[in-house]
Amino acid sequence: MNKLFLSVLFIVCAIFTNPGIAKQKVEKVEVKCHVELYGGSEAIHFRKIKKSKRDKLEQQLVNKKIKVARINTKQTIYKVVECVTLDKEFSKPQSKSVDKKTAR
Repeated sequence: MNKLFLSVLFIVCAIFTNPGIAKQKVEKVEVKCHVELYGGSEAIHFRKIKKSKRDKLEQQLVNKKIKVARINTKQTIYKVVECVTLDKEFSKPQSKSVDKKTAR
């Protein structure tokens, strides 16, 4: 009985200390997206997402409601113009202009 208990305890410890089985830390990145809202206004939307979901972000944001800084109600995204990581600059002049006006 004692040997059985020790062997089960050893197996359980081996499983939980194995780094492959333990949850790996997911790398996240901060992005900023220039979006057009229903009604014609534009905004910069900030988000922290998993690095693996970066490519699908633009499609996922369309028709999502977001809180815009200067408006108290949530607004719906009509179109995503451009998304980049937070440390990079937008490539389109229109996006750069909206980014300069946005408070951080």
